[in-house]
Amino acid sequence: MTIFDLLVVLFLASVVALVSILIMLVRGPGPAAKRLFLLFGGTSVVYLGIVFITAAATSQAIIAFNQEECFDEMCFSVSQVQTSAQLGSSSSPISANGVFYVVRRPDR
Repeated sequence: MTIFDLLVVLFLASVVALVSILIMLVRGPGPAAKRLFLLFGGTSVVYLGIVFITAAATSQAIIAFNQEECFDEMCFSVSQVQTSAQLGSSSSPISANGVFYVVRRPDR
């Protein structure tokens, strides 16, 4: 079991817990719904913790020009890099504190 399998299992457990809480609230057993809500909260904290740790531990992937990076049936590659201080039209530009990295789809 990989970390991604664990994330899927925790997500499904959270969905089941949330649906069960809603059913219990409609039917009436309050203490059981409260216990399950606390379990749901704990599961959510564990899930988000694993997501944040995975995001922090995963290194940034830098790919070379024209090197394809494929995910299932979709492939991406870098064909050009351009920096810009603002995006949008000159009448309504979008600016930020920093630099935009413009990604363009090649014409087909």
